Amino acid sequence: MVLLLYYAQENGNKIEMLEEMNQTVFRLQEDAVQIGLNIQIKKLESFSMIPLLLSAIIIILFSLFIFQTIGVENLV
Repeated sequence: MVLLLYYAQENGNKIEMLEEMNQTVFRLQEDAVQIGLNIQIKKLESFSMIPLLLSAIIIILFSLFIFQTIGVENLV
C-alpha cells in the first residue's frame, strides 16, 4: 500500500490511485464479511438439526415406555 501511494505521488495519479485502493479495501472487507456470514450460516444449519434429533429421540423413548407399560398385546 505504501509503495502504491509513493508510486501515485510520483506519477501524479494520487486521487485515482487512492480511489482504487479504497475500492480494493472495501471489496476485501465485503469479502471478509461474506465469509463470516457463510460460517455463521453453516453453524446455524448444523444446530438446527439438534431440536429435530431430540424430538425424534423423545418420541421413540415415549413409544417404548408406552409399549412396555400397556403391553404390545393390548394394542393389537
